[in-house]
Amino acid sequence: MISGVRPVRTISSGHRIASEESSVGTHTAQRGGFTFHHRNEAEFELLFQEIFEEGEYRFASDRSDPTILDCGSHIGLSVAWFKRRFPQARIIAFEPDPENFRLLQTNIAINGFQGVELLNLAVSSRRGTARFFGDFGVAAPMASAHSLRQEWGTQRAEQWILVNTVPLADYITGPIDYLKLDIEGMEMEVMKSIEQYLHLVRAVGLEFHGTGGQARADEEDLLRLLRESGFQVSITNKSRSIFPAEIDAWVNQVQPYVSMIKAARR
Repeated sequence: MISGVRPVRTISSGHRIASEESSVGTHTAQRGGFTFHHRNEAEFELLFQEIFEEGEYRFASDRSDPTILDCGSHIGLSVAWFKRRFPQARIIAFEPDPENFRLLQTNIAINGFQGVELLNLAVSSRRGTARFFGDFGVAAPMASAHSLRQEWGTQRAEQWILVNTVPLADYITGPIDYLKLDIEGMEMEVMKSIEQYLHLVRAVGLEFHGTGGQARADEEDLLRLLRESGFQVSITNKSRSIFPAEIDAWVNQVQPYVSMIKAARR
């Protein structure tokens, strides 16, 4: 939605329900040979650096048309990265945030990508609806941090909307060349729910989000699951500098921990 005008929608903040109409300003960036519309310049630059310059989702494939599940597509930078490397790739892209999803639709269309299915859904372990916590109702949200997990999604505001959820297992019905997960704290729940289908997955790129003293133990459980499923795993810890100073109070409270996990078949 490039006009920057958002329709009235309901935002829940604590026990208060408020319907509001606000203007969402969009920016246009020409990067990596593509055109992107986005809402937050700092967020866009960080994600572009991670995805395009550092190659977080780089994976090897002997196919010219790999099948990719992109869970947490945000506004489509990861889709563009995949399409630059594999123009014939078949991609299913999940993005639950309605404003992100509108920009995702726009960015896919203006860049002329084919073979991409866009789903306004949150991947989960079950089908239904769930609260999706985030920085809603502001002009430049850090929407990449919105989450089904309250402690991750409330970095800036105690707000939530209802979104539809779907079991990721429903989409692993045949070989998957690459599974990308950037789902803000839901990694372990989702990965456990698809454990019996992981033999169909050839490679995984997963951003792990943990909190407090339990983070390293949860991360190790996830690494163990991947290794026991036949993957060779590498891990890169992310610096706390990825969190802007404006959310220092949240960082000090929940002690967030983020790492990038890459897994490929031995």
